[in-house]
Amino acid sequence: MIAIMELKWRFWFEKDGMLVLGKGGAEILRAIKEHGSISAAARSLGMSYRFVWKYLKRMESVLGSPVVERERGGKTGGGTKLTPLGETILEQYNHVEEYLRKISDRVMDDGLEDREIKGIIKRIKTDKNSATVEIETASTIIKAVFDDGAVRNLKEGDAIIIMRMRKADRKPE
Repeated sequence: MIAIMELKWRFWFEKDGMLVLGKGGAEILRAIKEHGSISAAARSLGMSYRFVWKYLKRMESVLGSPVVERERGGKTGGGTKLTPLGETILEQYNHVEEYLRKISDRVMDDGLEDREIKGIIKRIKTDKNSATVEIETASTIIKAVFDDGAVRNLKEGDAIIIMRMRKADRKPE
């Protein structure tokens, strides 16, 4: 069986083995920075205020310092902004995200005239909701994580093709 896939990756920041910031947390910090309010940020992301508040509190608990500053009431109605620590963490996340995006673009572009990487599935490891697939190519082993339904028809030894996506071909994020 030949499956068409694209390269994906995920990362997060931890402190002492505890989650500090992942993709969702970065989106929360970006939205707070943009909207100046936890409630407006939550609305713009389709999240509940309570969820965003708890995420921020957990993040601050792990770090031991605030990532947002809240201003109550007044003529402008109050608001929220990132602390210097919150700004720094968001900048670091954005930097790593852009760096990984550039690396993945380069990996997919290196020496590929026909826009595809061919490989063999060496291992499929499934857990509760996802599956990790190890794909051996001519030059490396790629590990990819999928939801378990996406690999239902794949098995070890299958030939697989990973399609290289040009930036113009990608869906906007």
